[in-house]
Amino acid sequence: MDARIRGVRSFHRTTVFALCVVALAPAAPRAAERWRVVARFVDARHPELASAPSVEIAGERRPVLASPPAVRLAVHAVRPPGTRRVRFDVPIPEPLRGRPLRLFASLPSAGVALVDQAPRVVAQAGDHVAMDVALSREAVDKPPTIVVTARPASEARWVSAPVQVPPGARLRFGIGIDESEWSSALPATTFVASAIADGGGETALVRRRLDPGRHPNQRRWFDHDVDLGPFAGRTVRFAFATETHPHDPGAPFVFPVWGDPTVRAPDATSPPPRNVLLVSIDTLRADHLGCYGYSRPTSPTVDAVLAARGTLFEHAWASSPWTFPSHAGMLMGRYPCIQRFYPASRSADDPNQLGTLPADAPALAEVLRARGYATGGFTEDGWISAEMGFARGFGTFVENRAFPRFSEPLGQVERTLHDALAWIRRHDDAPWFVFVHTYQVHNPYTPPPGYLARVAPDAGDDRASADAAAYDAEIRYTDDVLAHFLAGLDAAGAGDALVVFTSDHGEQFGEHGLWMHGNSLYDVLLHVPLIVRAPGLVPAGKRVATDVGLLDVVPTILELAGAGPPPHADGRSLAPMIRGEDATAVPLLADLGDTVAARDAGFKWIVDEKTGATQVFALATDPHELRDIAGTRPLPADGAKWLADFRALCPPATPGATVPGTGTIDPAVRDKLRALGYIE
Repeated sequence: MDARIRGVRSFHRTTVFALCVVALAPAAPRAAERWRVVARFVDARHPELASAPSVEIAGERRPVLASPPAVRLAVHAVRPPGTRRVRFDVPIPEPLRGRPLRLFASLPSAGVALVDQAPRVVAQAGDHVAMDVALSREAVDKPPTIVVTARPASEARWVSAPVQVPPGARLRFGIGIDESEWSSALPATTFVASAIADGGGETALVRRRLDPGRHPNQRRWFDHDVDLGPFAGRTVRFAFATETHPHDPGAPFVFPVWGDPTVRAPDATSPPPRNVLLVSIDTLRADHLGCYGYSRPTSPTVDAVLAARGTLFEHAWASSPWTFPSHAGMLMGRYPCIQRFYPASRSADDPNQLGTLPADAPALAEVLRARGYATGGFTEDGWISAEMGFARGFGTFVENRAFPRFSEPLGQVERTLHDALAWIRRHDDAPWFVFVHTYQVHNPYTPPPGYLARVAPDAGDDRASADAAAYDAEIRYTDDVLAHFLAGLDAAGAGDALVVFTSDHGEQFGEHGLWMHGNSLYDVLLHVPLIVRAPGLVPAGKRVATDVGLLDVVPTILELAGAGPPPHADGRSLAPMIRGEDATAVPLLADLGDTVAARDAGFKWIVDEKTGATQVFALATDPHELRDIAGTRPLPADGAKWLADFRALCPPATPGATVPGTGTIDPAVRDKLRALGYIE
C-alpha cells in the first residue's frame, strides 16, 4: 500500500484486625508517592476488559470481579379464554440449568402491562420453568409476547491466582449490591475478603455487612484500602466471599459485587507517568473559537489556558459527522465504519443493534488501564453510554442521566466537570486517565440567562443568525465552566497533566441549505478543534497547519504519555509534529454510509458510492466548499486506490442493515436521543 495512505492503515461496622488496618475510605493522598498495579483481579472467564462484567451502583459504574449475566428470552404466552392470565414455559439455556435462577417477566409492547411482576425464583432450574402472570385490563385482547430475564445467583466465593506481595503493598476494592434489579425486600449480605498465604491458614482482612434493603443509604459503593504489610515477600491468594441473610424464605436474590479488586505497591519510578485528560465538547465547531480566528468572545479560557499554553492543530478533521461513530473512532483510533461498529447479525432483543465498540481491538482506556492507570469516564449518556460500549476500560464510568427530568439544557457541563474533578482529587496517588464529554453546546441551543447578550448582542432574527448566536452563547458558558475546572485541576496539583481538548463534529447553520449535523460531509461538520497541552512536554503557543484526524488522538496520547504505541489503530501519532520533527500530510477520509470524503493536497472529494456522483473542492481558494470543480479536477489516479484501501478496512453498509437509532434501547435513552435530534 502507498505510504501516503498510512493515515488509513496505521494505530470503598469495618472491623480492624490485628494483622492489618482497614480504612473506612481510601488512604489520604500521598503527594510524594505514586502507586503501581501489582495485580488486578478479573474473572478468569473474562480475561479481556472488553468482555469483563461491570455494575452500576448510585450512578457509578465499575468493573467487577464477577457478576452473573442476565439472559433475555422471548416467550410466546397463551391466554386461556375468558381470563386475564397467561401461562407459559420458559426454556432454560444449557448453561443456566441446575443453578438457582431468578426470572422476571415483562411486556415490551406499548399499552401492554403485567399486573403481578414479582420475580419467580427456582432453587434448581431444569430445562424449562413454568410461569403464570396476570395481564392488565388493557391487554386482555392482545396476544402477548413475554420477555423473560433469567439471571443465576451469584457465586459465593472467588479465589485469585497467587500473588507475590511486594513491600508497602495495599489491597483496594469496592463492595456493593447490584441495583439493576432493585427491591426493598433484598436480604442483607456479608462480604469477607481474606488472604490465603502459602504454608499458612486463611486470614480475614475485611468483614462488612450491607443491608441496603432496610438502609437505603447503603445503596452505594463502599471502598476499602487494606495494608498488606504482614504479607510482604510472601505468596498470597486472595479470597472474596459473600453470604446472604434473608429476612424471610421468600426473599429475592441479591447480587453482591466486588468492585475492581487491585493490589498496588509504591512506585519508585521517576518521573511518574503523565496524567491524561481528554475533553470532548460535543458539536463544537473549530471556527467558532477565538483561537481559530472567530470574532465573538466565545472562548477566552480555551484560547488563553489551553491554546496559548499548548499546541493547536489548525486543521483537524473528524471521520464522521455525528456523535457515536466519531467518538468511537476518537477513543479507539480506528475508522468507525458501519461494518466495524454495527454487528452484522442482530436479533430482535439485541441492544447491539444501536452499535457498540468492537471487541477486536482495545479502546484507549483499556490500554492505559492495562499500564496501571486509574481510569475515569464522565459523560452525559445518549450515544456515549455503557450500552454502546464506552465504559470499557474505565474503573469508574458515570453517565449524567439528567434527561428527561430536565429537558433544557440537555447538556449538564457543570455537573459533569464537577464529578470529574472530584474523582481526580480522590485518585491523586496514582497516574490517571480521565475522559470528559458534555452535550452542552449541542442543539437545542439554550444558554443560561445573560450569555446571549454577552456574546452576541448583534444577533439577527433569522434562523441562521439566531441559532448561531445562541450556540455561541452556549460555547461561552461552557468555556466559563471549563475555567473553574482547569483552575481546580491546578489546585489539585495536576496542572502538568497531558490535556487534549477536542470535539466530535461541528454544526451547520444553513450552509449548503443544511442544519445541525449527521447529514453531510462538508467541512463545517468535519472541522474540529484539537489542542494538546502538557507543560514541559508540549510547546506552548505552537500551531500546526498540517491536516490531521481524530483517529490520531489515541496514538498521540499514548506516545506522549510514554505508554508505547497502540496495538491497533488507523491513525498516527502527532508527537513528531508537536516536536517539530515531521509535518507530513496523509490522505484523510470520512464516511457517512455510502458517501465518502477524501482530503489530500489541498483538494477534497465527496463521492456518492451508490451513484458515482463526485464533488470536488479546491480548499485553498474555496474553504467554504461553494464551487464544485468536479469537471476540472477528477479524483487523482491514486485516489481510487485510497478508496479501495479504505473500503478494504471499512466496507460500506450492507443492504438492509439496521440504521442508527433503531432497535432495542432503554426508553429514557431513546427519549434523549430524540430530543437531541438523532431519531424520529
